[in-house]
Amino acid sequence: ETCKGGRPGSYGSYELDAQTMASWGIDLVKMDHCGIPKGVSDIDMYTNMSNALNATGRPILFSLCQWGENNVESWGPKVAQMYRIAADHLPLWSCPGKICGGSGAGFGQGTREIIDFVATLKPSQYTEEFGWLDPDFLMTLYH
Repeated sequence: ETCKGGRPGSYGSYELDAQTMASWGIDLVKMDHCGIPKGVSDIDMYTNMSNALNATGRPILFSLCQWGENNVESWGPKVAQMYRIAADHLPLWSCPGKICGGSGAGFGQGTREIIDFVATLKPSQYTEEFGWLDPDFLMTLYH
């Protein structure tokens, strides 16, 4: 199921969903970490979708999102072109720790905390050809 509203997700329908998205001409697929059944590993789930997207024959950028947990920097670039390394970014300069109610790796959900966290990772040691860290930097509501 999806992160919002309990809608059906792609779990168990990877091939059908990948083919459908390819037939629509989709260029980017972001797969969140919501609704995973117990006992299913992150790596297996994302690898299944990655393989299904590759089997379509259409070049589709695959972005996985599991909020930087489970050492994603060690396996993410083998599975997807982009992989989330931190909690969801909020349109705030500073929101340290868990005070904003989020979950995931990092020092918090504000711009300041994400910048500080990414600096500790030394991103160049994890970035590979066709594999980029995604700190979830969608800057919104800044004037």
